[in-house]
Formats: sequence, C-alpha cells, structure tokens
Amino acid sequence: KDEAPDVRLAALNCFAALEPEALAELAPELLTLLEDPWNEMRRRSIKTIAKLAPSSMVKHAASITPLLQDADNIVRQHALKCLCKLDQAELVLFMTPIPR
Repeated sequence: KDEAPDVRLAALNCFAALEPEALAELAPELLTLLEDPWNEMRRRSIKTIAKLAPSSMVKHAASITPLLQDADNIVRQHALKCLCKLDQAELVLFMTPIPR
C-alpha cells in the first residue's frame, strides 16, 4: 500500500495480468483499491475484478454492490458488469435500491 499512485497502479497492472484463478486469491487486496480516492485506480481495480469467475465474484458481491453508487460512471458500469456475472438468485441477495 505505497502512497504513490504510480506504484499502486504498477501493482494493479501486475494483478490484471493474472489468470482468473490466481486473481481470486488476491481479490481481498484488490477490493481495498476500490476505496482509493483516485478515479483511475478505482476504474482499473473494478475492471480487474471483473475478470474473476462467477464463482469467485459471488464471494465479493457485497463489496462490489456499493460501487453502483460511485461518483464515476465508468466505475458504476464495471460494477454492474461484475454483478451481471451472478445468477439471478445470487444477484437478488446483493442488490440494493439505487438512489435516483
């Protein structure tokens, strides 16, 4: 968790190069990057998380769902793509009303 954005971004690029199975093991670390104040970091983090297999995605859906309310449109779009990997029963468990 280096404070320099370029170092965090370089680490994220390494994560993004991993296969979904290996990425699943690092998902907790990736989820912490979703709280980053820098939009580009949140965008790339959620895009990387979107590579997870549906079986891994369900484990982290509760952390992804709040991103549907993110201020950044791209983050919201990729969060929705992540949640669309869930089957209908799983999706119902994690959906919250979206403020209009």
